[in-house]
Amino acid sequence: MAKALYICARNTLSVTTRNRILAICDALAPDNIVPEPPQIHYDHRSAFAVINPNDLVQQQANSLLLGMVFGDSTQWAQPNTPLPDGCYALFRQDPDFFEIVSDPSGSRTIWYYIDDEQFVASTSQQAIIMYLGSFEFNHQVIPWILSTTGLGPDQSWDRRINLVRADSSIVLDKRSWTTRQRSNPIEFRPRQQSDQAHREDVLQALRTAFDTIDLDLSKWMVSLSGGYDSRSLLAIFDSMGLDMDGLGAVTWGTRAALDREDSDAVVARQIADHYGIDHHYFILDESTKPAEEIIDRFFRCGEGRVDHLAGYLDGFDLWRTLYEQDITGLLRGDEGFGLKVTAVSSPLTVRRSVKLAMCKDFSNLRDYEQFGIPHQALPPHLQRQIGETLSTWRDRLFHMYKLPIIVAALSDLKSPYLDQISPLLSRTILEVMRQLPDHLRDEKILFRQVVDSMGPDLPIARRTASLRTCKAIQRADLLRIVEDELRTEHARTVLPADFVDRSLRQFVALRDFPTRKSTRGTLLHLKQRIYRTGSKLTPRPIKNLLGEAVTHYMDVAVLAWRLFVISRMTTRLQNAAQLGATRKSSTTEGTQRRQITTPISPSSKL
Repeated sequence: MAKALYICARNTLSVTTRNRILAICDALAPDNIVPEPPQIHYDHRSAFAVINPNDLVQQQANSLLLGMVFGDSTQWAQPNTPLPDGCYALFRQDPDFFEIVSDPSGSRTIWYYIDDEQFVASTSQQAIIMYLGSFEFNHQVIPWILSTTGLGPDQSWDRRINLVRADSSIVLDKRSWTTRQRSNPIEFRPRQQSDQAHREDVLQALRTAFDTIDLDLSKWMVSLSGGYDSRSLLAIFDSMGLDMDGLGAVTWGTRAALDREDSDAVVARQIADHYGIDHHYFILDESTKPAEEIIDRFFRCGEGRVDHLAGYLDGFDLWRTLYEQDITGLLRGDEGFGLKVTAVSSPLTVRRSVKLAMCKDFSNLRDYEQFGIPHQALPPHLQRQIGETLSTWRDRLFHMYKLPIIVAALSDLKSPYLDQISPLLSRTILEVMRQLPDHLRDEKILFRQVVDSMGPDLPIARRTASLRTCKAIQRADLLRIVEDELRTEHARTVLPADFVDRSLRQFVALRDFPTRKSTRGTLLHLKQRIYRTGSKLTPRPIKNLLGEAVTHYMDVAVLAWRLFVISRMTTRLQNAAQLGATRKSSTTEGTQRRQITTPISPSSKL
């Protein structure tokens, strides 16, 4: 899943555009591999660049496709035609229109900026900011990063940059220089029929969708856990009689997970053995990579859209290895059948189940507005609708928020190295899933039944192989870097200084608790231990029954890490803007200099 930058100009583009976008490609390409040369296109009124292009990148005239269209792909390059099915980011234009298209689940976020002279779209916010040569921090992301792990719904680092929502497009009319949005509605409308009829619909949707996906499995690997989602891919391939010769499987996590029979690490290997495919397990928690190198690459690849550092403690060596083995991409089991959780019982449990907690939900963040942090409110399209059940709202939020915001951000971290396809996110499958009644979506009941009917009788993993964020950041060198960053003048400029100071005092007191048991450190240690123990021992049904009465507490180290993400990423974007402005200025001056010093031939005087 290479990254792309596309510029559509109202008038003629500067002759320096090609050099500028080449510089952006150099700045954003992974620094631990030898990337493929960028794919560049320039035709005076439009230009695009693809960073580290792969076999799935397609170009037709001025149209560009990253990823894969499922089924009929004859019209993908033509604006204003139906939005294709598939997993892709699509940029397409003709003489009158330019359109950017997000796939049915929003698996590859497209960002865009428009002014009176240019429309700039990219799968990278950094690329847009570098091209513009300026950065305007969007303070609205602050409360969302603190409470959700990500930038929040429809938010970007720069207040001028917007995103294309899932299963939608933005169409630019180049004649009037105006835009409009096209969308396929994300609606949950249960069909009144028997459970068996729903089961047949799901099976038919799976067969139809997978029949439209043209893959040479020998060039791909399955991201395999011990749960239902990823094993379902192998079960479906096997039931359809597809040749899995050469297909591999990859799992990653801690070394300790290899000794736990109910972990992803162990169960994934059992699944791979059953289907006779090679399984590769990568240990991430024993890396000796310097913390600064890990962090820099984390922001370079993922742009701080999500705080999940645990999967990248090896400094992206896992992804470098797969890239150097010429793996085309990763097949993922991301799906939209619901969440394997006990039925939700309150708006809070709904939001928390899809990683959409808010600052007001945490006892140590409820006073956030007193420090000048912007007010946080759920956008209207994500609010519960009249007559909507909690289960339906939960799954609609999963489709409209978690998949295109959180899951897409996690995928973006790998995108500089290889492509990723999620067959279960086909529109055909998503639309059938939205027709299921609550009792078949709760805990993925119907999906699990279908997978069980196809797959082997193997256990379901009950432990993840990965570290949680609060554990991943406990390395001493990481903790020092977090503290140093929060002491900088920049941190106190981009964030409320009093809030940073309070968080830093708590962070240091808790970090130093083992060796220096201060009163503050002791109280914080006891408080966090009580919350963690209570959460671990309280059965989920009881938590759900308590609903809004449950008090949550934001882990002090995680809070400091998220403040660090904001401070460090804004510094990075400011530097990117400055580099872009310098490059823009230098290429312009260089062109003017060449125009002045180049001798005029007799023919050119005419």
